[in-house]
Amino acid sequence: MTSYIVQWIVKISNSTSLRATISSNTVTRISATLKIRVGVLVRKGGRSKEVIDITTETNVEVFSTNYPRPYPSEEDKEWRMSQEYGKWQIILVDFQLQNSIGCSKDYLEINEENSQPKRLCGRKSKQSIISVGSKVRLHFHSDDQDEARGFRLTVKRLMDDDDMKKKSKDEAANVSVINRMEESWMFRVLLGALGCAVLVFTVLITLLCLEMRKKRLEHRPDRFNISSFTDGGLHWPPRTRSDSKSYGRQNSNSSTAPLTQNGRFAF
Repeated sequence: MTSYIVQWIVKISNSTSLRATISSNTVTRISATLKIRVGVLVRKGGRSKEVIDITTETNVEVFSTNYPRPYPSEEDKEWRMSQEYGKWQIILVDFQLQNSIGCSKDYLEINEENSQPKRLCGRKSKQSIISVGSKVRLHFHSDDQDEARGFRLTVKRLMDDDDMKKKSKDEAANVSVINRMEESWMFRVLLGALGCAVLVFTVLITLLCLEMRKKRLEHRPDRFNISSFTDGGLHWPPRTRSDSKSYGRQNSNSSTAPLTQNGRFAF
């Protein structure tokens, strides 16, 4: 099984640095995104490859391995710089690579989207390269012979007026979306509170109706227990069962009264 060695190199200042090495059998790619110089070195056998992702709003220094001592042979490194707005300025502070025709041996290649790669080799002094877009990839390659001092680059992020306007416009659009989300949230809260209020009001009205109905039933007279009758404003006393019997006996006595000889009642 092939073993990899992962080396982190963090440069805090020109005189202070921090190194950490981790061994692993499964590392295939490591990237870093920091505002200081970070190198991630992955070695496999005799050849090495480094991939560094850079996203920063400050200046970043990029070094070849072992700088200012000669860089190792058979090495490949990549620095991937990306941002949403603006461009990149690459300043060649110190640049010494093996010189060759067409930079076919040791070289630093600058790649951009929709643009032809540009290779640099030999000696360069204080040159500055400005990217066309917001994404740039630097690729360093060394062959198996004649290593040189290497290079030191300063990478800066540039923002012009058009980039600032675009950034401000996008940020305003994001704020508008957030405000709409907050307004929608407040509307849902108010709608929920209104629904709860309607529900409570409905329950109170229902309880009030039930209480009123209960009171009406408590004060309603019994239809079989009427104390008097009313007829033309006169109040008649109630007729009891004994009164009915007395009235019946009186009628019976009247019907059986003795008649005179001429067929009339005798009073």
